[in-house]
Amino acid sequence: MFSQTYTFDYVLQYKTETVEDTTTNFKRVSTFYRFFNSIDNTSALTVWDKGKLTIIELLAYDNKYYRGEIPTENFFVEALSMKCPRVGYHHTPTYRPKDYKFINHGDTVINTLMYSRVELQPVNTRRYEKMVIFKEIFLIDNSLDFSLPLIFPLSVLHKLWEKGVKVPNGVIKDLKGYDITGREVYHMELQSIFPITKIIIVDKKNCEW
Repeated sequence: MFSQTYTFDYVLQYKTETVEDTTTNFKRVSTFYRFFNSIDNTSALTVWDKGKLTIIELLAYDNKYYRGEIPTENFFVEALSMKCPRVGYHHTPTYRPKDYKFINHGDTVINTLMYSRVELQPVNTRRYEKMVIFKEIFLIDNSLDFSLPLIFPLSVLHKLWEKGVKVPNGVIKDLKGYDITGREVYHMELQSIFPITKIIIVDKKNCEW
């Protein structure tokens, strides 16, 4: 097979804040875009800007990723071909579903809007104390009536869903991570979501992999 095609119909813009210095509480702030297919959540496209370039990483269903970069002005087309992109596999020993207890806190209303609130509570105390893993609290928004949870396929939440845990359908509106002392160490917040048609073609012909 010389090529593979992936189609996405929604794009989400996220802002992240990560504490990089616990002494000064210095936070690194960044923005990225994530594309999903609303009827097949086994793959995702993550995009972020680097100067005048746009970095593209396509995560396929088998944890294989394809990464490339193009001039930003060339990204704004419906179909985009990645010719012989860098390829690799994501190995995520840090993110083990067995290290967490899934807690569904039910629905909550914020500013008249309804969200599902769920939590990943670490049960591996040793990894929690060493700050390898963190407690995570999610607000999930399904105001668009998605039939699947549109979450990153490598995440613990997605892995739990694959195992049959009833993760609410929808997109992550807000995610906060806390260390064992209760200090917030990262925060991811949805900035926007809108429908789009984005087709990514992985062109493998004559690639020297």
